[in-house]
Parts: sequence; C-alpha cells; structure tokens
Amino acid sequence: MAGQNGRRCTACQGVLSSYNAAAICAACLREGPAVLIPPVLWYRPAMRDALEDHDFGRVSRLLQEWTPLTQRQVAEMIGMEQPGLSKIENNKQRVRHIGVFFRFVEGLGIPLELVLPPALRADGGRDPMKRRVMIAGGAGMAAEAISLASSEAGERLSHLIDQADQGDSGRRPRIGRNDVRDLRDTVDDLYNLDARLGGDRLWRFALAQLRLVEVIFDNFTYSDAIGHDLQGIMGELKTSVGWYSFDANLQQQAHQNLTEALNLAYMTSDTVLVVRTLANMARQAVHLGRYREAVVLSQRGLENAGRSVTPRMRALLAIREAHGWAGMRQEPQCDDAIRRARAEFERGSEAGDPEWLSFFSEAGLLGLEGMARSGLGQYQAAETLLKRSIGLRSKDGSRRNLGIGLVYLSKNSLRQKNYAHAGRVAGRAAALAGEITSGRVRSELGDLGRKLSLHDNVPEVAEALERIVAVSGVSEGKGRPRGTRSP
Repeated sequence: MAGQNGRRCTACQGVLSSYNAAAICAACLREGPAVLIPPVLWYRPAMRDALEDHDFGRVSRLLQEWTPLTQRQVAEMIGMEQPGLSKIENNKQRVRHIGVFFRFVEGLGIPLELVLPPALRADGGRDPMKRRVMIAGGAGMAAEAISLASSEAGERLSHLIDQADQGDSGRRPRIGRNDVRDLRDTVDDLYNLDARLGGDRLWRFALAQLRLVEVIFDNFTYSDAIGHDLQGIMGELKTSVGWYSFDANLQQQAHQNLTEALNLAYMTSDTVLVVRTLANMARQAVHLGRYREAVVLSQRGLENAGRSVTPRMRALLAIREAHGWAGMRQEPQCDDAIRRARAEFERGSEAGDPEWLSFFSEAGLLGLEGMARSGLGQYQAAETLLKRSIGLRSKDGSRRNLGIGLVYLSKNSLRQKNYAHAGRVAGRAAALAGEITSGRVRSELGDLGRKLSLHDNVPEVAEALERIVAVSGVSEGKGRPRGTRSP
C-alpha cells in the first residue's frame, strides 16, 4: 500500500509509494536531474568548504554521495563530457576558465554567494580568517586581483609580484606573452561577470586588477611589444572601472576613470578603446540628464571610428546618440540615429567584435530602442520593443540588463496610466534586483517606487511597493498620501 512505509522522496519530501524502491518519487524523476539537488545541500559544511575552495571535483563527488545523481547525470547538467568531469573529480584537471566555472554554477544551481571570491561577495567572504585585506595600491591590492580562480597563471603572477615587492634580488622579474594573455583573459572574465553580478561587486575587483597591471608595468621587464599590450590592458581596465563604478552609481568615480581611459586610448592610438570609452561616457551623460553631451560624445566616437571598428560598435554609438536626441525630444534626429543603428547592427557580428560588446545582442538593441521610443513619448512602440527585449533577456542570463528593462517597461506603463501592469512589472524588477548588486538598478528602482507611490491604492502597485522598499530602501507614499485614488 502506498505511503505506509514512512519513506519520503529525498528531493521533494513527498511520501513515497511502498512499491517504489528508489529514493526519488516518479514526479521528481520526470522533472529531470536538477530537482534531485535540495538547496539545503549547498549549505552543508563540507559542501561550503568545497565551494569556497572552488574544488568542483569534490562538489561533484559530494552530490553523487548525497543524492541519486550519477557522474553521467552531473556531466549532462553542466554540459560536459563524462571523461572531462572524471578528470576534474580525480584532480587531473582544474577548473580555470570562467566559462567552465559558470557551467557548474548555473547547471547545478549553486548559489553565487557561495562561490564568488571575497572581493566580489556582498559580505566580503564567509570566513574572516580567509579574507584578504585590500591595500590601497601596490602589490597588496594586486594580490587580491589574482584570487578570481586558483590557477597556474595566478600562482605564477603571485610569485612574480612577491619577487618584485621584495626587491632584494637585484633583478627585476620578466613578464612574457603568456602572462599578458592571462591578464587579458581576466579582463574578458570581468566582462562576462558584469551583467550577472552588477557593478557594486565588480568595480573593486577591476580596480585591484588595474593595480596589478600597474605594478607589472612599473616593476617588471618586458619587450616594447609587451609594454604596448600592457598599456592597452590598463586602458581597458580603466574603462571597466569607470563602467562598473557607473553601474554602482558612483558617478564621480566613474567619470574620473572614463576620462583617464580616454586619454590613455588617444595616447596609444587604440581606436576600439576610444569607441568603447566614448560610448560609456555617452551612457552616463544620458543617465545624468546631459543629453546634448551624450549626442556630442557619440558623434565623436563615430568620427574616430576607423577600419578596426566593427558595424556592431558603430550601431552602439548610433543608439547612444539616439538616447541623447530622445532626451531632448528631437524626434527626427532620434529616428535617424535609430535607423543608422539598426542598419549597422543588421550587417551582423564579426570576428573583430570585442568581448565587452557581447551584451549588445538583438535583446540589447531592442531594449535600447525601446527606451529611446519611450523618451520620445512613443509609448506603444516602446512597450512592444521592451517586451521583446525582456523575452530574450529572460533566456540569456543577463540579470542586470533584464532588471533595467523591467524598470523601463514599468515606467512606460505608468506613462500610459496602466497602473496595474506597471505594478506587476515593477514587482518582477524588485524580485530580480535582490539577486544582483547594482546601485544603478536600485536607484532606478527607487525612482520608479516614488512614481508608483502616487497610485498605491492599486493592489498590484501596493504589492510592488513593498518589494521595492525591501530592495531599494525608498520610503512608501512620498508622492502622495497612502490610499489616495489614482486618476
């Protein structure tokens, strides 16, 4: 007879049939392997130690010990061949690349807070004895930069930093092409983390990485070609620090780093870096309401664009220009800029597209055009574009950009006086904002909350406001007395 043996499903805790010899109920088995990992497993001491050490081989072994999962099923969940996972489990191969890192995290549903290095965590790390103090400048701060993943490259750079810091050998350490490649790979890893985590966590880590490269540039020996590459990496990191600071809502710090990056880009004749930095500065200008400045910066980027600048980069500059025109309510100029952006975008991606441009997919262009259309007062067109963008963003793992899209869709619905829809969308944005650390998203959400508070008699709005208060800290009802009827 079903349920009389007292056994329960290890996944859902439902009562198992007495005819079921397995540890999992039929319903959970139909759901697939992911349901076999109860969230509480990630917080067991042995698992937390493995995650903190980035020992994913041990993570896999523990899952197989504690759940009915097999090695083959774990490999399928992370999109890896079984022999490759076996090598990781047996310490014959280490997880070094950020792409493989996220295969484990997202495939197995590991909470991000348990695997991020201390510099990227919201709390600075679980174990205070394992936290590394970030020293302002010099080799101490540089040491934090190589803690993203324990790899042979990180160990080598750490050794070279220590050698340079001691300075008693009479010889300056030499850096080679492979070291530069590892430094550039870390810059690319930061790009990939941006949309997942938000700038609050990343700007400090990017700054530490910048200090590392500066220590190498000032204290190591290298060829002229390597020196030029190091200057390029410093410029990219300055732009990254500027962008992440902007996303953390540290606007003065963002402007300072972006300006320094632009100067370095001009000095080294790095056209791609010039374009990226000007596009970032134009985005900040729009955020701060300096719309004419955004137009000028975008146009300057297009003027500087040479053969090394791909169509997608030109499209980004054009859509940034469109945002400036939209802020000034200049519809013909905005329409022309959007047309140019779409024409360049539809020329397709190229091998020369840099890693940082990966956010500018079809979803990115749709969302940015939707924001511009909303700024022009073309609310219905904006709603269509933003919804399409959000649909695509929901599938690509870009939490921060999805959150921003939801905020703008909610504001667009408010302008159309569709208060119930605005509240529902704002609730989704607030729920998502709790998963990322972006001061810009919290600021946008707080602004949305103040606008929504004018209509808090609408049930969907009232529910959204409770979530927004919890995430952004905005006070309820600042716009009007609570319960006042919306028009």
